[in-house]
Amino acid sequence: ASSNNLFSAPYRWLVITSRANNTNVDLLHSSPILTDSDLVLATRTGDLVKLTELHKVSANGSMIWTPRGYYNGSVVDVRAHRELYRRRRDLRGHAITMSNVIQDSNTTRLHLPREDR
Repeated sequence: ASSNNLFSAPYRWLVITSRANNTNVDLLHSSPILTDSDLVLATRTGDLVKLTELHKVSANGSMIWTPRGYYNGSVVDVRAHRELYRRRRDLRGHAITMSNVIQDSNTTRLHLPREDR
């Protein structure tokens, strides 16, 4: 999945394991599960299944584990915010590059005050 770039959007992943310190879970640490990824790790302990979101700020960064909830017959959501962009606002000092394109077309001129034209 990581070689085909399947951990990025729009793909969603649910990884189910019975132990938190599993060899397969260790493989996730070297995978490019970046901020736009949607990967939930479900760890079964007896009758309880803990749900944890995993992502990295950068490809070489450390894995960030965020509690999502648990399942004990019904799903209990423990997230502070349901929106992904609000949960992943902390980029831990990682610089981002962004561009902004403004088109000057006739339709945008209709919204400007007349004294500015």
